[in-house]
Amino acid sequence: MAKKVTVEIEQLVEHLIIRMKDIFLTKKEFEEKLEEEIGHLPTKEEFYGQTDKVMKELQDMREEHTISIGQVSDHSDRIEKLEEKVLRI
Repeated sequence: MAKKVTVEIEQLVEHLIIRMKDIFLTKKEFEEKLEEEIGHLPTKEEFYGQTDKVMKELQDMREEHTISIGQVSDHSDRIEKLEEKVLRI
């Protein structure tokens, strides 16, 4: 009886190993897949080049925003002065 159980366990283990081979990648398959995926990533130079462009654009936008705020403030001051003149008439 113990021999029959041992054979059944061995068969079950063999079946599990076969199923695991279907489900899981081998180390070599994993390394190949990883290399393939890494191939889509930019190089350091490409990454930093793009990052520099984005940061420059952000800096330009902030400068434009600062200038616009000053212009709006000047316009508001002018409007207030004109309103005061109109109300005096």
